[in-house]
Amino acid sequence: MTKEEVLQLSDEERKRKIDECLELLRMLTATPQSDWHAGFEALLRLDARNAIGGTPRIEAEHRLGAAPPRVDFLVWLQEEGTYLPKEIYRIFRKFNIIEYKNPHDQLNQRVLHKAIGYAHLYAGLAEYEDERPVNQITISIFRASKNPELFRQLEDAGQLAADEVRGIYHVTGMTEFPMQIVIMTELMGGEYAGERALVDNNRANVEDIYYLLECAEKATDTSEKEHYRIILDLIESKNPETMEKIRRDNDMARSWLEILKPDLDEINKERDKERDKERDKNNLFIYVQDGIMPVEYAASRMNMPAEKFAQEMKNAGYRVPAEGVSA
Repeated sequence: MTKEEVLQLSDEERKRKIDECLELLRMLTATPQSDWHAGFEALLRLDARNAIGGTPRIEAEHRLGAAPPRVDFLVWLQEEGTYLPKEIYRIFRKFNIIEYKNPHDQLNQRVLHKAIGYAHLYAGLAEYEDERPVNQITISIFRASKNPELFRQLEDAGQLAADEVRGIYHVTGMTEFPMQIVIMTELMGGEYAGERALVDNNRANVEDIYYLLECAEKATDTSEKEHYRIILDLIESKNPETMEKIRRDNDMARSWLEILKPDLDEINKERDKERDKERDKNNLFIYVQDGIMPVEYAASRMNMPAEKFAQEMKNAGYRVPAEGVSA
């Protein structure tokens, strides 16, 4: 687009173009989401389905401006009176910034300051005054386990207060935003089975996995089932030995297969297609060998060059007749 063409755009067209370019920039600069983040996002979206008063908007890799940085997740409670009925979301207000740290990510002072910086940037980049009031923004950091050194530093500085709910810690004195650290493996109760199970090296609790399988079995909505499948696939990949114990339980093995059934059906369809294709190809080899059909025509039926088709015939042990044989 030339400068002259840009000048002829209306304000609405110009805004739309800017949004398109920003989205393209987001895609070009995005960091591929890890499977850990995908699993945590699935948990978030399952919890969002239970929101009371409205449907939260969840944005992964939310862009804070025209270019990075990005927060891991922004949970936007768009309608007044909306809330998520879990204690880990009790501090939530309208705009809620979440940093999720997988078991291999660091949790240290730098992470805290980065999250606080994101919150300030999110408030400061609002298009107009009071669009994102400071008193409506919160910060949450989720991680499977503690960094004892960080917690000791915060406690010594009087900047950490344990919540009455185990696993939730409030950070004070570092920022005006309500801020918490959630240690997921410390959370208690069945409702936190998914959070506790996002661990590595076969440390996932068998009872938590059973609970998730039961929840997945009861799910009736397609997207809900897909969220559970993402979580369970991740747990399986990070906890293979634990999953092997569960497979020895026939009932649970059947449940697992039922959850994976859509994927298995798709795999079986692809296998059937490949098998049918091979059978058709072998039939064509016979037709060509017996002089019923020319090589060129048989190759076109398989969308292959005639030379490649003839070579595959030879490799399969069929005789390729002289060129020009026709029906």
